[in-house]
Amino acid sequence: MYIPMYIVDFREDVPTIFDKNGTVFDSLFDIRNSIASAQRIQERLDKGWRPPNLSYKIIDLNNDICKLLKKEGNCIVQS
Repeated sequence: MYIPMYIVDFREDVPTIFDKNGTVFDSLFDIRNSIASAQRIQERLDKGWRPPNLSYKIIDLNNDICKLLKKEGNCIVQS
């Protein structure tokens, strides 16, 4: 819940940033850095950074974070 996060969607020619609670501030510098960081990660994934049979989805990340926070209290999945 308190982990800053954003998602960069590369499906179109111009990337779209989905921002959670102002993680990517409204500045060109922050937006460019966010896109560049996400693109570097995507390039590593495309080059075989992990085994091709390994699939990790956002819901998997949510579930893993919830497991870590279980001792802290309830974790609710928001859609």
